[in-house]
Amino acid sequence: MTRTTIAVAVLAVVLVAGCGSSDDTSPGNSSGGSGGTAGSGGSGGSTGGVGGVAGSGASGGAAGASGSGGAAGGGGAAGQGGSGAVLPVGVSGNWTLAFDDEFDGSSLDSAKWTTMDGGGWGSATCKTANVAVSGGNLVLTLASSSSGGCVCTGSACAPAFGGSFKAGAESYDLPVGGFAEARVNFPGSGEKIYNWPAWWTSGPGWPAAGEHDIAEGCGTLTVNYHSPSGAHNFGTISGTWSNAFHVYGMHRMASSVDVYYDGQKVKSYPTDDNGKPHSLILDLTEGCGGTPLYGAGSEVLIDYVRAWE
Repeated sequence: MTRTTIAVAVLAVVLVAGCGSSDDTSPGNSSGGSGGTAGSGGSGGSTGGVGGVAGSGASGGAAGASGSGGAAGGGGAAGQGGSGAVLPVGVSGNWTLAFDDEFDGSSLDSAKWTTMDGGGWGSATCKTANVAVSGGNLVLTLASSSSGGCVCTGSACAPAFGGSFKAGAESYDLPVGGFAEARVNFPGSGEKIYNWPAWWTSGPGWPAAGEHDIAEGCGTLTVNYHSPSGAHNFGTISGTWSNAFHVYGMHRMASSVDVYYDGQKVKSYPTDDNGKPHSLILDLTEGCGGTPLYGAGSEVLIDYVRAWE
């Protein structure tokens, strides 16, 4: 072996030894260690994955958007306002409330009603003293067999009937096409209705204006139409209508009428009156063929009266 060959061999051994040593201590190895740090960076990437979980938290933020949906529920509250629109019970149609008294005050609203003080029907004279508002109801009292109570809206009150209605606003008349409704508790027992209570409408110039007895106690509960000719369309509505509140409504049309009890149509009949607007009338007197007395203090309770056009 020549010296040159020996020198090359020695150099190779030195280089190999240097390389093996660099795995632990050389700057190159430090770079490798940095590579390991980079590997830690890879772990950092995993941490970034956790950040991705935090992104899931952002999805939770989307759930917060659902909370905005809850705000839309507030919009639903506006819908409640819509459901607050008062409509006739059980009757479809596009109605606008034109008259409403819920009797929530402590006295009769004289801007809506007038009372009869003297005169009346049957053997009982209507007295203003027998009309009151109490407990959210209009209360008509038969103080004795000769003293009842009557209230009325509109232009028919004073001129159409006997006795004298007290001065009050002629607040409302039901036109053809209108719907009148009242929630009433009549005195009685079972199918019997005591005294002579009535929820009805009529116009000036009776009988030409006609008369619609929507719910009239004549021993039992009846529906009756008095035509200008004097003919009647009378019918008893079977059922237990006494001592509980029920809703009594009437749709007045150009040549016919539909009557509803608790949202169910119970009677239809043709009409031939002059089509004049009708006052809304409620009364409690005595008579009607000798219907049984309930006794002094007998009351009719009216929860509300409404009309639509």
